[in-house]
Amino acid sequence: MADTSRPKRFELARGTGTGTRIATGLFGFVLTLLAGLLALQRPGRNLVSLSYDLPYIYHKAGASGEIAIVYLDSLDAQNDELLDRSSQARLLDALGAAGAKAVVYDIIFENPSRNPQVDRDFAAAMRRFRGVDENGTAIPGSPRRSVFLAFGRENFQNTGVSGEILIPATDELLDAADNFGLAVYADDVFTARELTTGTIDEPSLAWTTATSLGTPLPEESRPDPRWINFAGPPVDPNDNDAVPAFLSLKASSAIAGMAPDLLRDKIVVVGGEPGIVGAALGKDLFKTPFHRFQPGGKYPLMSGVEIQANMLENLRQGNWLTRAGRGLDLTFVILTALLASIVFSRVRPMAAIVIAIASSLLLIVAGIWSMRVQGVWFAWSVPAFLQLPVALGWVSGAKYYLERSRRRSLGEAFAKVVSPEMLRQIAAEGYELRLGGERTTAALMFTDLADFTTMSEDVGDPVEILRHLNMYFEATTEHIFTHHGAVIQFVGDAIY
Repeated sequence: MADTSRPKRFELARGTGTGTRIATGLFGFVLTLLAGLLALQRPGRNLVSLSYDLPYIYHKAGASGEIAIVYLDSLDAQNDELLDRSSQARLLDALGAAGAKAVVYDIIFENPSRNPQVDRDFAAAMRRFRGVDENGTAIPGSPRRSVFLAFGRENFQNTGVSGEILIPATDELLDAADNFGLAVYADDVFTARELTTGTIDEPSLAWTTATSLGTPLPEESRPDPRWINFAGPPVDPNDNDAVPAFLSLKASSAIAGMAPDLLRDKIVVVGGEPGIVGAALGKDLFKTPFHRFQPGGKYPLMSGVEIQANMLENLRQGNWLTRAGRGLDLTFVILTALLASIVFSRVRPMAAIVIAIASSLLLIVAGIWSMRVQGVWFAWSVPAFLQLPVALGWVSGAKYYLERSRRRSLGEAFAKVVSPEMLRQIAAEGYELRLGGERTTAALMFTDLADFTTMSEDVGDPVEILRHLNMYFEATTEHIFTHHGAVIQFVGDAIY
């Protein structure tokens, strides 16, 4: 009587499998969805930016055809924290002689020179380069070229009011230049990714230069988010075979006329040589997506002037990157949570691992293709590197726990009817009960208590009858198990 409930317990464990699988999948869906939604917020920005950074592991070497960089490599004779302004007139004359079509200064000349003649010479050189006189009138026979200067900006807070103020170049230099723009960079912990086009009121230096040179960029589209499509990594100074993304040379070499033909018809971006003034230019050095996966610090930090060149190149060529809308990111997050929870809860753990790896690889390929071919990137790294592992970990862990519970329940049930040795064999086979069997030589025995009915009537107490019956079952099954036997069933007072 005490053992008749055992088969029911086994049937219950089997009967609740579908319900348990549904509950496991539902909880996995919620957990995976929450992980994905959290990653799309600010705490997950490093994971999201991986979708933009990873495609830069592989890049094609090649130089820009229109833009070059000239690095200022000399300091002011009286202040070694300032770049030498006295050489700018000679530099502009040399660039004009070399045939450059435009010069973009990624330097803010906010203070007048100690020697006023230096600024006068600089302004006169700008006009000569542009081919105009002091009144801005074109000089007959002179080529028409352009000079662009940089503005800066600075945050301020005064009596509870905060805002930004512009830091312009001096009036004398502004009057001699064609136009100006903000030299600003959007960075995330000094990692440059976004292509900035200025503020609501003021365009960036790259935007001003591109539009002034005839690039068809509608002003109403200027606030649209854009991302830098880097032409290449900063050049490793120890790699003689590296191909720079932009032709570059030092100002001293340009002034000496060492590259007369290389700069013809180029837009020349001029800025300080990286590290030339130490800490004073420290904030003008940036990490890029290339630095996230660099092997052992291969690449130097990228200078602000090189980032400026990349942004200008993107605007001129129209090949900047865009990010897919937030709706697409949410769609991927929801679909990943739904499909992963359904599929992983229905397949074996090893199959789930294979599916998770294959799905992650597919997302990586799709993300790289979208960015490299379509110019659009989306947050594929969230489902690939967070949601799929979370779903796989939860479902696998839940299945492991449920399987342990199932085996423990089955072990307790079988322990009543088989020997310990046979129980170990069944457990080693995973309690997988299948239809069919195998031929073997065995003895069958059926036992029955003589006159059990009469004895039960004489005793009259069901509790006492059950106590004696269990004593009989325990003694009998102990001998059966000792001889490696198995109990098929208990039927009343009989054992088979």
